[in-house]
Amino acid sequence: MRLSAVFGLAGLVVLGVGVHECTKDVPFHSGGEAAPGAGAYDELGVRAVGAGLILVGGLTASVMFALSVQRASNAERRPAAHAAPGDDPRAQLLERRSIAMLGPLGESNTEVIIASLLFLDDTMPGHDIELRIDSPGGALGDVMAICDTIRDLRTPVSTVCTGRAVGGAALVLAAGKPGARRAFPRATVQLVPLTAHLSSAPVAMQRATATVLATFAHATSRTEAEIAAAMAAHRVFDAHDARAFGLIDVVQESFDGVTTVRR
Repeated sequence: MRLSAVFGLAGLVVLGVGVHECTKDVPFHSGGEAAPGAGAYDELGVRAVGAGLILVGGLTASVMFALSVQRASNAERRPAAHAAPGDDPRAQLLERRSIAMLGPLGESNTEVIIASLLFLDDTMPGHDIELRIDSPGGALGDVMAICDTIRDLRTPVSTVCTGRAVGGAALVLAAGKPGARRAFPRATVQLVPLTAHLSSAPVAMQRATATVLATFAHATSRTEAEIAAAMAAHRVFDAHDARAFGLIDVVQESFDGVTTVRR
């Protein structure tokens, strides 16, 4: 950008010189007796040089301006994954091997979360990934895609609920690395039925319900009947109740900059 500005400024200077040369008065040369019209030839030559300078300067300035606009446009469209760490918060989180699952789960942010998990698993396999959750959940297909990705990674994924984890977000929270599933003391976890976004076909509903109950039961060491009852009641857990129910392992509290972990 700076180089384009320098060349653009140089082009404007050349343009100005050309305009000056074309507009200034050119005296006739009289060294002895000049041939008729000699002064006109001199003036014509100066005008030609000035016109050439105008052309060169104008083209240079125009090209540099166009390049500057194009580079600025490209920078605005640059994907967050390729942004410099100081340009995008997600890039800063990736530098710390942390991913944020914020807001409702949908196709777009589910793809970003899965791509980030795969990227961190590929770059430094074995070094824990942190998934920070504050979400009301989403469609079961998106939820299971994230859970299946976490299960298949070579790298352990620790989960932490920083605000709320509802429905599918609670399932992602529980699917984290055993012993490394955390919640802040004022976080809440809520279990709700996760089949609302599926087809109403009885077979599809039964299979989806069975998958959800089995996944929750495996993650919490609770029976499927207990999970089903909590989901039917839309039960809300505070951090300590969530730990007692098996949805998390640790309540993480911080006072005066010192982190206290309660198991």
